[in-house]
Amino acid sequence: MKDEIETTLPLIVNHGDKKHRRKNDILLKGAVEDFFPYVLRFFYHDADEIFNMGKGFEWMNTELHEIQPLLSQKGGSRAADLLVKVHLMNGSTELFLLHLEIQKTTNNDFSRRVFQYWYRLTDKYKSAVVSLAVFTGLKSQLQPNQYNFNLLGTQLNFKYNTYQIFNHTEEELIEMDNPFALVIIAAQQEAIYNEKAQDGLYNTRMKIVKALKASKKFNYEKIKDFLHFMDQLIPLTDKKLKIIFDKEITKLFGGKITMGIMEAIREQILDEGIEQGIERGIEQGEVKGRRKEALEIALELKKEGLTIDFIAKTTKLTAKEIEALV
Repeated sequence: MKDEIETTLPLIVNHGDKKHRRKNDILLKGAVEDFFPYVLRFFYHDADEIFNMGKGFEWMNTELHEIQPLLSQKGGSRAADLLVKVHLMNGSTELFLLHLEIQKTTNNDFSRRVFQYWYRLTDKYKSAVVSLAVFTGLKSQLQPNQYNFNLLGTQLNFKYNTYQIFNHTEEELIEMDNPFALVIIAAQQEAIYNEKAQDGLYNTRMKIVKALKASKKFNYEKIKDFLHFMDQLIPLTDKKLKIIFDKEITKLFGGKITMGIMEAIREQILDEGIEQGIERGIEQGEVKGRRKEALEIALELKKEGLTIDFIAKTTKLTAKEIEALV
């Protein structure tokens, strides 16, 4: 992928998957939102010279879904699509549009769908769009980077940037000192996840945690959130290794992060009722009663001690709504 972009163009990045994978899609989506400045720095080495990070970001996921309302019926995943406005360092009032799609299983219609997003967003906002597809399957997965049309003299060649999570090795990602690079490592482990290979998973999780501590870009709450993210995406199922991992975490952070409460959270979140509630209330955005279910889920998560920030990203409720829950 090219490291430079035209400063007069908005930017689009792409994610889709099958229905049974939507929970992990949502986890990855939440991680992207959490570490979004680092996402830009990961894909563009001169991101701080291009994007005005200080002006923040405005997420426009609802607007994105409006341009493709039937996507979930066509084999795509709306749960993990992202659209955000970003600002330029040159002071331009023109907003970037960034649509992220982390694509794990690629079908033959994928390129056409990326093109559809491009021209619909371009038409709606009267602005060009730059596209990036992030593939989170195995390196052998189909990774299309263009959509072509040629009929009776009418031709179209639409090319977009792509990134595959195994383009970098685990060692290269650790050395980047970028929190999003650690998310990529977790995604790599999720792609090759084998419940029997718990020793290797344990070692990778410890590398990630040590990198989090060494980077000094995280406070303890953020580290807890990342630990929770790993527990959900790449769970340790070996009981002995889980105990060892929890003890190592407590020792590594001098007791400031203890894993007893994280274990309780892990069990509660994995409870079938809450998990189904998340699927109904979050992933099925148009299902009747979504708000009521989201509030119920938020209250449960709040009781378990999760941060307001994490609950807001998981349920899409506002911080004010969550704080009011008793």
